[in-house]
Amino acid sequence: MVKKTPGRPSLPEKMRKSKNFTFRGTADLHERLRQAAAISGRTVSDEIVERLSGSFGAAEMINKCGAAGAIGQVAIAAMSAAGETAGILSALSPQGAINWQDDPTAYDQAVRAAVAVLEQFRPTGAPAEIDVRGLPESTASALANIGQTLAAEILMEAATGESARSQMAWRANTMHSGLGSLVERARTSTKAKRQR
Repeated sequence: MVKKTPGRPSLPEKMRKSKNFTFRGTADLHERLRQAAAISGRTVSDEIVERLSGSFGAAEMINKCGAAGAIGQVAIAAMSAAGETAGILSALSPQGAINWQDDPTAYDQAVRAAVAVLEQFRPTGAPAEIDVRGLPESTASALANIGQTLAAEILMEAATGESARSQMAWRANTMHSGLGSLVERARTSTKAKRQR
């Protein structure tokens, strides 16, 4: 007869939490982690693990994108700086930097900053037309507007957290959860485009 050991079954090696990390942080950081853990239903320790693990996922996502990921980082930095600064100036308060995404003036400045970055990296020369002769009309239309078509697809992923392509489910989920309350804007945008 096999003797049963008390307690729950052992976790697989990769899932075991056998390493103890100790670090110092501010009281404000601890409070923010405590609040985030309460909202997510995790312990503070599990919240820290989740957030650290997520930061590696974000870095991997940027690395998978190559030069586009690097350009995106530059655009994000410019958007954030412009949005926060314009938010402060628009609200006449440092609080304006926190929710600049909800201030039309600050958001416009962030968009201008992102466009300026994208234009800076634009290759020289005129863009060539995509040859769509002989293709079905729906395919030709999609190819002629490939940037807008793919942007609409990615906005749909961000709005729903789901992707039509299983290999992109991680991306859809990451974007959806990262948008927070802004996900409603993505939903509104995708609904309006589907109704056209």
